[in-house]
Amino acid sequence: MREKILLALFVLTFPVVAYVSTLPPQRFRNEITQWGDLNSIAFQQFKDYREKFGTNEAIILSWPGCVLNDPRVEKVTTGIETKLKSKVRNVSSGQQAYWALVDDAKLSEATALKRLKNVMVGADGKATAVGFQLTQTARQNRGEVVAQLDEILKSAGVDPGETIYAGLGHNLYTMDKEGLESPFRMVPQIMLLAFVLTILFVRNIWLAFFINALGTYTGCLAFNIVWLADVDMNAIIWPLPTLSMLLTVSASLHFLSYFRKSAESLGEPVGAETEPDPLAWRRMVATDAVRRSIKPILYCTATTAIGLLSLMLSTSEPIRQFGRFGALSILAGNLLLLVWFPAWLTLIGYATRVKRESLNSPMTKQPGSLFLTGRNDGWQRWSNLTRRGRWPIVGFCFLALVVGALGIPKVKTGSELSNFFPSGHHVLTSATEMEARVGPLNTVELLLHFEEADPENDRLRLLGLRSLERRIESETNFESCLSAATFAPNFKHERAGLRKSVEKSRQARFKENVVAAGLVHKDENSRQETWRISCRYSVSSEFDLAQETKRLKRITNELFVRDGQVVLPGESLTTTVTGEFVLFDFVDRQFFKELLLTYFAAFVIISLMVLCVLRSFKSALVALLPNLFPALVVLGMAGFCGFSLDVASLTTASVALGIAVDDTLHFLLWHQESSKRNEKEPLCWALKYCGTAMMQTSMILGLSIVLYAFCGFLPTVRFGILLSAMMFAALVGDLLLLPALMAMKQPVPKS
Repeated sequence: MREKILLALFVLTFPVVAYVSTLPPQRFRNEITQWGDLNSIAFQQFKDYREKFGTNEAIILSWPGCVLNDPRVEKVTTGIETKLKSKVRNVSSGQQAYWALVDDAKLSEATALKRLKNVMVGADGKATAVGFQLTQTARQNRGEVVAQLDEILKSAGVDPGETIYAGLGHNLYTMDKEGLESPFRMVPQIMLLAFVLTILFVRNIWLAFFINALGTYTGCLAFNIVWLADVDMNAIIWPLPTLSMLLTVSASLHFLSYFRKSAESLGEPVGAETEPDPLAWRRMVATDAVRRSIKPILYCTATTAIGLLSLMLSTSEPIRQFGRFGALSILAGNLLLLVWFPAWLTLIGYATRVKRESLNSPMTKQPGSLFLTGRNDGWQRWSNLTRRGRWPIVGFCFLALVVGALGIPKVKTGSELSNFFPSGHHVLTSATEMEARVGPLNTVELLLHFEEADPENDRLRLLGLRSLERRIESETNFESCLSAATFAPNFKHERAGLRKSVEKSRQARFKENVVAAGLVHKDENSRQETWRISCRYSVSSEFDLAQETKRLKRITNELFVRDGQVVLPGESLTTTVTGEFVLFDFVDRQFFKELLLTYFAAFVIISLMVLCVLRSFKSALVALLPNLFPALVVLGMAGFCGFSLDVASLTTASVALGIAVDDTLHFLLWHQESSKRNEKEPLCWALKYCGTAMMQTSMILGLSIVLYAFCGFLPTVRFGILLSAMMFAALVGDLLLLPALMAMKQPVPKS
């Protein structure tokens, strides 16, 4: 009766957690500018830039026939300004900029085109685009803005199907969309593969059904935890529910090992004539299995949780959330496993089946023999193999560890658009086509902060900016620049009398316009002014932002500073290089450093825990060496192969360490028990009881999670590939290196 009550609780709560798990994806949003240390200088500089100028998160659109004299350009611009008024700002087009230079600045058409080429007008002097920046409100739901654009384009006579979309705002919108939909399409396949593999391993469809149902429950529970914390889903957190599901399935298979041992060792042969109360015996087996497994499973839960919680040392809030929510979901899942799984096994009478199989097994009919026949004969041969070849095995594995360690510094990180989407994706092709039409899209913001700015120096300031733009385009890898100087009229050097007054009035009006356009910021409480130059480079170019930043600062100082003094009388100057792409580059480099920190912290804490569990320094050392294997070898090979990593994939090392130690602990605890029982061959005895479970769990986790490699969102693809590779590398460490290390002082069995 009690088993039915427990399972009824499982059945009744399942729809609730399943329903709640459908809610978080409705709030899937990637805010990469919040994925780092908000107290760092880079983030503080970006925060200051955003407060002064807003975000550069722009959406740019063009279409066939979008040229300077296309009347639809003005219609689209007006439509965006009126229908998206509260969601956009700084709506502009090459057409508007061109006529502003010709009519207001009184420049010649040739001069106007020269200034706008590769900025807002194409190299052919005709092609152009419409662009706008998203407000904070619009950034909360980029998809709504994109949906309204279709209606605006239609009303202006533009076919939305032929429109080219580009810009950081559109890229992040697509990242939100693909980051949710593409991996989500793979979840049913992952669940199906895990179910099929479980059936093959346990050879019982009802048992496989419940194991995967329990795993699904835990995966949904991970979603619930995110929802209860009121946190938006993002590309980093998204794989967590699938990982939680697979880890619960793996823990269930390990529990079966303990359950089989209890069923084999308790009671007499089960049958109607010899066992008057089969239910009582099955309950006794379940209770004994829980008693046997509770410490190993809790130990392994703790090591996995430590691997995840080590991510809390990261300065990135999404990574911290991944670690925190992951640890909670794994802990909850394994505790529920110990409650519900034994009840299910008791209800379906699985202990009876195990007992009958053990009675019919050839190995049980040979007293004194140590599993030399039957289905465990393979583990006997594997044990002999690892003992005979222990020195070559240990030598090869240590060589692999050394080579892997040498490859770690070669690991590349990057936030380029091509690091998120596969080649041929419409975002990449649209960006390439847009750049061919109007010029490079990526921007770096060079900010010149003038203290005690004197309006009398504005003309000199503009001349300096214009010279600075020319030097940037000729001496760096930036292809074009945009600043207040781009739109400035040709102010005369000398004026007198009434002409001087008119010229000053003209300069004042121009200053008001560029401040309103977001090209200059004036501090209302002081005389500080910040003038910005947007330096542009191509989406597809290989760009060393750190090196280019140094060049920008050097050129600026050479133009505006002489002998330690600013050339503008009475003023002082400080220079900042910032912007979204500078911040992305900083975050990439910061994450790689944090990867080493979190992995080292997890390794130290897990080492101390393993030492406490095994109560032997030598055993702890033997246990932890194979668990260096997955991260060092896989990440080292990624470094040698030039495999570019991202934020999500950098979490795999700490996660894999926590998971890999699980199998090691199960193996060593079985080995300890065999030693207490004075078994003749403890190594083989341990392999017999947990070797199969180790292989099964690694295969389920590795083969299932690698299906993410077939989704269209590269961070999830890399997460799946790396974690899968680490799982199989961990299996090599546990089934090859670990037995070889343990056999170092044992005699080699005779043939």
